[in-house]
Amino acid sequence: EWTTLENYLIANGYNYDGTTTENKIAKAMASTTGWNSSTITGAIGNAQETNNSSGFNVFPEGYRNNAGLFEAEGNLAIFWSSTENDSNDAWYRLLFKRFSKLDKYHDYKRLGFSMRFVRDSDFSQTTSDVEVLYQSSTVTYGDQDWTVENAEILTYRDGTAIPEVTDATEWANLVTGAWAYYNNDPTKGKLYNWYAVMGIHDAASLSDPSLRKEFAPEGWHVPSDTEWTTLENYLIANGYNYDGTTTENRIAKAMASATGWNISTRPGVPGNTPSLNNSSGFNAFPEGNRNSSGSFFGGTAIFWSPSVIQSKYAWYRYLTSDMNFLIRTNGDIRQSGFSVRFIRN
Repeated sequence: EWTTLENYLIANGYNYDGTTTENKIAKAMASTTGWNSSTITGAIGNAQETNNSSGFNVFPEGYRNNAGLFEAEGNLAIFWSSTENDSNDAWYRLLFKRFSKLDKYHDYKRLGFSMRFVRDSDFSQTTSDVEVLYQSSTVTYGDQDWTVENAEILTYRDGTAIPEVTDATEWANLVTGAWAYYNNDPTKGKLYNWYAVMGIHDAASLSDPSLRKEFAPEGWHVPSDTEWTTLENYLIANGYNYDGTTTENRIAKAMASATGWNISTRPGVPGNTPSLNNSSGFNAFPEGNRNSSGSFFGGTAIFWSPSVIQSKYAWYRYLTSDMNFLIRTNGDIRQSGFSVRFIRN
């Protein structure tokens, strides 16, 4: 399965030089921060702000050696496979700051490496036990730990199902939680209405907050409007504005994924040279949205908060291809379907 991923990235132009033969995909897989520097052309450590065009976002965590010592943070990212070489060792994949390729080796099973997961072909989520997925896909900004994947859950924390609603009229009349794939296409991301985010699962819980479910996995919650503002201020203060300034909000490119955006010629926006996006690692992909009438619209990344004003106007954040800032707004649009991120408690 690692080889399948490698071959896909090569064939689809993720080599650093744009070729579609040989393995030169390391930069496309590596995070844009954390790597020690290298002057070698096409290496991860060379101009690392241009890394991660694939969105795989490999951070150089290092590893734990045979003696129990920790080594190579900033230099290496190593991932186990489940395939044994023999009774003593197993295969793994490695990214190194000076390499342009994803490398393959085998070594002692007692070593401590990172892990990734791949979804089973017959996957069917029936419980809310997805905490491990979010534990393995996070990025830290100051005192906050955020998931770098959008929510893909099918149940509330206690296992109660969140219904999928495909019909536009039914969606528009909802006052309880639901989700839908963008365009009702299972290859796209899941969009949730505000009622789902709030754990409103039936008529009684609509009027009685004490009866509501927990939407986020154990140890996580949906970020409030204040927590979104804290993230925004951190990114601005730490130089993630597209022009390097540390005042005003120009962080859209740093938060946006490197793929999926409509092209724009405006300076500093996600749609202008999107390969340079995502320096923050937030990796916001334009999943689009479903409006309160049940229609789908693309080209944006929109994220709910649970915060409201005047009891019905919900706050949310969004990015577009032609705006250079993270946009904050609110509206009486709780039936709308947006993406969701989690922040650690």
